[in-house]
Amino acid sequence: MDKHDRLQPVKLRARPTAPWFDADCHVIKAKTRKLQKAYRRQRSAQTEHAWRTQFSQQRTLYQHKIIDYWSRAIDACHGDPKALWSKLRSLLEPKPSNDSTLTAEDFAQYFTSKIGEIRSSTATSPPPRIEDRFVPELLFDLWPATVNEVAIILKKSSAKHCQLGPAPTWLVKRVGDVLAPVIAHMCNMSFAQSKMPDRSKGVIVCPLLNKRTLDPKVGAGSS
Repeated sequence: MDKHDRLQPVKLRARPTAPWFDADCHVIKAKTRKLQKAYRRQRSAQTEHAWRTQFSQQRTLYQHKIIDYWSRAIDACHGDPKALWSKLRSLLEPKPSNDSTLTAEDFAQYFTSKIGEIRSSTATSPPPRIEDRFVPELLFDLWPATVNEVAIILKKSSAKHCQLGPAPTWLVKRVGDVLAPVIAHMCNMSFAQSKMPDRSKGVIVCPLLNKRTLDPKVGAGSS
């Protein structure tokens, strides 16, 4: 047995099944593989046409399944942003990478060389042609904000709160009818004087890593 049928190591790659992959997809995939094997055994125009036609039908079915699944998933999360983000997290988050040898310097050097190549390849290109567009009505003044507009914006705003805010957002929304005239007056005064209070110019920047596998300590302190 060891001479004629030796043990061979097999590497298994476990991949999670897509949520839209159902029994219909299993059936059509099995049929496609069967026709593919038949084409490999007997390479002819007839077997190739049957395999490619079946593969085209499989791809069309997959596309319909994907569209139908995500349309129903998004519609089911109507009015619930938390549930919606939990559904779309698998699409928005990048796949984890096992390459942890790259540093911040390598990342910066890659984009530096890429920009250099683009500039060198476009050095002899003619300058862009910019044409002025005719604007029938010029914007010289801003329409004053009304109390009703401010009240509607407060009702539609989310309850998220910033550390720079003097009051929690849920409280501002609850007393929106009382604060709407004050906020509208402040906005109109800012429009009239073309100024914005310095206290309204503050911002908090929280850098986030777009990949979970990156080390937040690498390149820390660099600007």
